[in-house]
Amino acid sequence: CVNAVIVKRQSASHTWMLLLSAVVWVIGNSRFMLLGLSDGVLSAWFGFLVLTIAAERLEMTRLTRRHGGAQRWLWGIVAAMVAGMLLMQRDPVMGGGLYGFALLALALWMGFFDIARHTVRSDGLSRYMAVCLLSGYAWLAVAGACWVGYSQGLPCRDAALHALGLGFVLSMVMGHAPVILPAVARIKLHFDGRFYGPLCLLHVSLLIRLLAGSIDDQWRAWGSGLNAVAMVYFAITVISAAVSWQRRHPSHPGRRS
Repeated sequence: CVNAVIVKRQSASHTWMLLLSAVVWVIGNSRFMLLGLSDGVLSAWFGFLVLTIAAERLEMTRLTRRHGGAQRWLWGIVAAMVAGMLLMQRDPVMGGGLYGFALLALALWMGFFDIARHTVRSDGLSRYMAVCLLSGYAWLAVAGACWVGYSQGLPCRDAALHALGLGFVLSMVMGHAPVILPAVARIKLHFDGRFYGPLCLLHVSLLIRLLAGSIDDQWRAWGSGLNAVAMVYFAITVISAAVSWQRRHPSHPGRRS
């Protein structure tokens, strides 16, 4: 309902995509209530996250030049992803393959048109965010390829789910947190190189989990544990950055409001 109101007030591609993401979330929840947990439910829940992030980045791509057909290609990709998600409940092979190809295509589209492709050459916070975004798109592509493989019977379900849920989504969270927290929670953060620590640990732990873990369950357990450590490490990093900002601005008229 909130997204419908937003579309009514500002009809744009990114607001329509946000509305679609909310509808996909409702579909996933309805499937879960009626049929229980399944790959079709997971695809809808992940679809909600992917479309929400894509909508936010789509708004930012307005700052870059795009040829006329780019927008049509994007909506074609989104349509394929939703179609695959809907089809997956009845035909896991066809639906899963279509869903995976759509994720892979979306990763390529976002990687090519996102402004991060240009800001990665800058420095400071802008470069950090670009590194998070571009690495997230790489994991989105991996997730898409693994989802296609899983639909064809290959043992890569764990890789498909975690490349998407941790590699893509968590990279986006890490990249946007230094901007979102000050804007929404009014928590000022002092940005420096410490933010790269949890990001690197996240990627390394995922590589351990998905590569070495596919051969040896002990490596998968190590990778899973390091995934959790990376998330805790990031939370500690955010807290320490907030403390650093307060120490550097002791007379600032209000840390929160």
